[in-house]
Amino acid sequence: MAGTWRRVLIVCAAAAVSLPALPQAYPTKPVRLVVPYAPGGPGDTLARLLAPKLSDALGQLVIVETRPGGGTAIGSAAVARSAPDGYTLLQGTISSHATNPAINPNIPYDPIKDFAAIAPIVSYPFVLAVNSGISARTVAEIISLAKAKPGALAYASAGPGTINQFAAELFKVQAGVDLLHVPYKGNAPAFADLIAGQVQLMFELTMSTLVQGKAGRVRALGIASAKRSPLAPDLPTVAETLPGFEAATWMGLFAPAHTPPAIVDRLNQEMSRIVAMQDVRERIFAQGGEPLSSSSQEFTSFVVAELAKWSRIAKQAKITAE
Repeated sequence: MAGTWRRVLIVCAAAAVSLPALPQAYPTKPVRLVVPYAPGGPGDTLARLLAPKLSDALGQLVIVETRPGGGTAIGSAAVARSAPDGYTLLQGTISSHATNPAINPNIPYDPIKDFAAIAPIVSYPFVLAVNSGISARTVAEIISLAKAKPGALAYASAGPGTINQFAAELFKVQAGVDLLHVPYKGNAPAFADLIAGQVQLMFELTMSTLVQGKAGRVRALGIASAKRSPLAPDLPTVAETLPGFEAATWMGLFAPAHTPPAIVDRLNQEMSRIVAMQDVRERIFAQGGEPLSSSSQEFTSFVVAELAKWSRIAKQAKITAE
C-alpha cells in the first residue's frame, strides 16, 4: 500500500509541474500606456481621453507616457522589449506598424512578431484636396488633368515617408498618373502652400480640409475611406472613382508579443466598450476621426495587410525616410 501511495504522489507531482501557473488577477498595479509621439499632439490627446476610462474599467491607474522620436520607433521599441504581462501597452499607429517599417529596414523591432495587436481605436481618413484655382471638381477630373499634363501637377506632403506621401503615391499607382512630389517639414507649411497655389493637390486630414474648403481656400474632391463619412456625407469617396482606394492614418492598442491571451481579450473588450461610449465618439468625430472596433484577431489581420500594402507602395514609388 505504501508503494502504491508513493506512485500516486509522484504522478500528482509530475502533473502539477506540467500544468501552467494560473495567472494572477489582472491588473494588480498601474498600467503604462506609451504614446510614441510628442506631448500635445493628436495621439497624446487621444490617449489622455481614453486613459481615465480604461483606468475605471480596470480598477487601476493607467499612466500615459509619451516617448517620441525615430518616427515612432523609440516608443514602440521600448514596448516591444517590455515584459509581456499587460502592464506596458502601446498606442500604436500606421507609422509604427506599417509606413515606418516599410521604409526603414533597420527599425529595432518587428511590427508583427514583436507585438500582440489588441484592438483598433480610431481611423483618420485623408481627403484629396486641390487648390481652389484648379479647374478639376471631381476625382475623375483631376485624374484627366494629370494625364493630360504628365508631371506638371505637384502634390505636397509633410515630408519624405509621411503617410500623405504614401497616400499620393497610392493614388498615382491606381490612377495611372505622374505627379511631382514636393516634400515639406510638416503638414502646416505643406497645406499653406496648397492654399497659396504653390502646389496643386494634397492628401490632408479631414477636419482641416473641410474647414478650409468651406472658406473656399481649397476644394475637397474625395475622402479616402471605404465609405462616405458622416462628417461630410455629400463628399464622394475616392474609391467611387478608383475602386478599393483607401488611405487613412489609424491608431490602435498593442502589447508586447506573448502577452497572455486572457489579458489581450480583456483589454480588447474594455477598449471596444470605451470607443463605443457616446462622449468618446463625439470627441473622435470632432477631431475628424472615425471610431473603430474589432476582435484582436481581426485587428492583427488588418495590421498585417496594412504593412504589406504600404511596403508594396514604398517599393514601387521608391519611398525612403530621407
